[in-house]
Parts: sequence; structure tokens; C-alpha cells
Amino acid sequence: LNLDVRVLAASNRDIEGALRDNALREDLYYRLNVFTIDLPPLRDRPDDIPDLVEHFMREFSDTEAKSVKAVDNEALEILRNYRWPGNVRQLRNVIQRAQIVSHGPLIMSDDLPPEIRRQSGSADAFELPLGSSLEDLEREFIRRTLDFTSGNKARAAELLGISLKTLYNRLERYQAKDW
Repeated sequence: LNLDVRVLAASNRDIEGALRDNALREDLYYRLNVFTIDLPPLRDRPDDIPDLVEHFMREFSDTEAKSVKAVDNEALEILRNYRWPGNVRQLRNVIQRAQIVSHGPLIMSDDLPPEIRRQSGSADAFELPLGSSLEDLEREFIRRTLDFTSGNKARAAELLGISLKTLYNRLERYQAKDW
């Protein structure tokens, strides 16, 4: 049996850092690293979003029984301003969902998930009284992030750049488990 196999591997991790930390086997790295394509995250390529949206809409128009033809300009602007932590996979899922829930020939901003609509807007500033502690600031920041994620603690931890365990520890410290 003669096989000709090619492996395409992708990662959203710092590969060189993983090598330095011995979190990735060096021999595996050199076996896979024949040709490297460095693709920046989607949040750094907002000009790619209209083309990707169009591609996904064509892809889903074959499987969905709806005739959604395009994306409203406001909805497209929301998509362009979103940070896309899940990269292209997340955009694909958002477009599929929007096509399913859309009630007309256009995907409107209301067809986008609430967390996409909320994050794409400008961040609300908040004020704390002069003399407030860093702990007060952190507490308010966590509360607002949880409001933003509709209470989704895993998503809030991701946005805050902390582990879920750390978030639970902070909530316990602030006696705010019901946030």
C-alpha cells in the first residue's frame, strides 16, 4: 500500500514559545514545519470580512431554505468592528445563525447575536469616586464584563484575560457569585 499524505496543521498558540517551554516536541515541530504560513487573526484583517461573509453566505445558501442575499451595511459594520476571538470559525457560525434567523433578503444587525452587537459598539466609560481602590475598579470591571456577556462566566474570563478559576476566586472575594 503506497500513500502520499500531506498534513496541514494550524495553531492559535505561540509555537516558538511552546518549543522554549517544552510544551511542544521539537522533533514534531520540525517534521511539520516544512512550509509556514503566518496568517494574522481576523481582528487584524477587517477588510477580509466582507469577502468572507459573502463566501459563507454562498456556502449556506445551498443548505438553508432561505433566500438571504446580502448583509445590511450597519450589520456589516458591526461585523467589521467585532474582535473575533474565535477567528474565522466564529464568523462562519455567526453568518450561519444570522441566515437562519433572518426574516428577509438581508441580514440585519438584529439578526446578529447580542454579544456581537454589544462588543462592536464603543465601550461605555464608567466613573468611580476619587480615592477608589484598585479593588473597586476591578470589581466594577468584572461586573460590567459579566453584564456584557449576559452572565457567561467562561466568556467573561476570556475577555478579561484571566482563567475561569481566577474569575470565580474574584467573585468569591467580592461576594458576587450571583453576577
